[in-house]
Amino acid sequence: MSIGLGQLLVIVLVAFFLFGKFPTLKEDLTKGIKAIQDFIQDSTKESSQETKTMTTLQDEKKKETTGHFQKTLKQETQDDLKKK
Repeated sequence: MSIGLGQLLVIVLVAFFLFGKFPTLKEDLTKGIKAIQDFIQDSTKESSQETKTMTTLQDEKKKETTGHFQKTLKQETQDDLKKK
């Protein structure tokens, strides 16, 4: 039995992780993941606020358009009644 290339590679990687500068790798990865999560949450909040603003503006525009249409319809109806 001899040690194969794969087994040798695993031994080297384990030693490197244990004794190299990689003990801080876990902390760095954790910080990076946390930063990504915060970014995603911030962008989600911003997009939901933009959506609310857009919805509010659309609702106001609908009200204005509906009000204008109703006024115009009333005037046309009154004009038609006056003509008869």
